[in-house]
Amino acid sequence: MGYLRNYRKPTLACAISAYRTAAELYQQSRRDAGGNWLRATDLLINRLEATVHYLQSLEIGAELVELLGRGTPASCPPEKQAEAARLVHAAIARLELCMAHTGSILPDRASMGTLVSMYQVTHHVFCQMRMDLEGNRQHTETTSNAAVSAAMPTDAPPSPIQV
Repeated sequence: MGYLRNYRKPTLACAISAYRTAAELYQQSRRDAGGNWLRATDLLINRLEATVHYLQSLEIGAELVELLGRGTPASCPPEKQAEAARLVHAAIARLELCMAHTGSILPDRASMGTLVSMYQVTHHVFCQMRMDLEGNRQHTETTSNAAVSAAMPTDAPPSPIQV
């Protein structure tokens, strides 16, 4: 929960609005674009839209922090468990949208690293919360594994580090 306690809903709402506006402005400029500018603009729009999804997942996390106060999902009182579970599931769904969106344009290995990091850090935090709330390990394999795998190109060059 410490990861999410740093975020404030008003700040996130402001950032979400700014990223949406930027994406809309670039979308408008895209109509006149061509060649390399078009590809660069498509990538930028993609990342702005993915960032909106990511920030929305953090916004949901901030709601969870408000619901639980100083508590954690593992110590969630029974009367709050259903709402906490709903929020965690919503955050995971939003993150999976973000990962699928990011994975739709992967121009280089750095982009793949961003996608893997998102999966291994933020997504894992929410999945751990889900397991703490639901008290089981049935969710260790999620649909996002398929989204991450599908996003990885099969014709990528070999790793520069040979093991």
